[in-house]
Amino acid sequence: MHQVRRFLTQVATRVDEAVPSSCILCNNPALKPICAQCENELPRLGKRCQCCALPTTTDTALCGECLQTTPAFDRTYSAFIYQGYVPWLINRFKHQHALIVGQQLSEHLLAVLPQTNVFDLIVPVPLHWSGLVQRGFNQAEVIARPLAHHLKLPVDHCLKKTAFRRHQQTLNRAQRQRAVRNSYAITRDVRHRHILLVDDVMTTGATVGAIAQLLRDAGANRVDIACLARTPKT
Repeated sequence: MHQVRRFLTQVATRVDEAVPSSCILCNNPALKPICAQCENELPRLGKRCQCCALPTTTDTALCGECLQTTPAFDRTYSAFIYQGYVPWLINRFKHQHALIVGQQLSEHLLAVLPQTNVFDLIVPVPLHWSGLVQRGFNQAEVIARPLAHHLKLPVDHCLKKTAFRRHQQTLNRAQRQRAVRNSYAITRDVRHRHILLVDDVMTTGATVGAIAQLLRDAGANRVDIACLARTPKT
């Protein structure tokens, strides 16, 4: 009986989110999960490194880290800074099955992408099959869908996660790099392709950096990153 009540509660919650009547942030009437006023107040990136999108206070094209060690990816497109309500919204999207919130946030990525399509493949960072079973969806794929639709490209699943890793939020950059090593595999030919690699949040860049290196080693011409939010340097 407890499981039945839990299932019905989850269904009711998802129906409410699919047909919102009020903003989840201010509770004012809204046709989307986030009303236009709250949406406009979400923290967006201003000055940033053109390569890794790290927020900066200068007008230089690249941050000190990217000047010192060039990442395997070429450019990062990010809609928001991981501050304010953005972490709460992404957490709700990922861990409370609020896909419609993720879809609304993803629309803002379109504004920062190139106006003309320069990409060959739109590739979401994959989940391990066990993580996919546990969560029920891949958040990176949800983010990638509106981008692919806008760019008139399919969501391409040329990557596979071969090893399960625990959540990495508490790991530093070096620890993340060790954790993701040998965790991904390429499932088809990516030679001479310009790839847009999609993820939810970019923290240290270790995960997308390791995947980008894997794609470059396999012959990809260029790898760019698209993410909902970029964490500032702490």
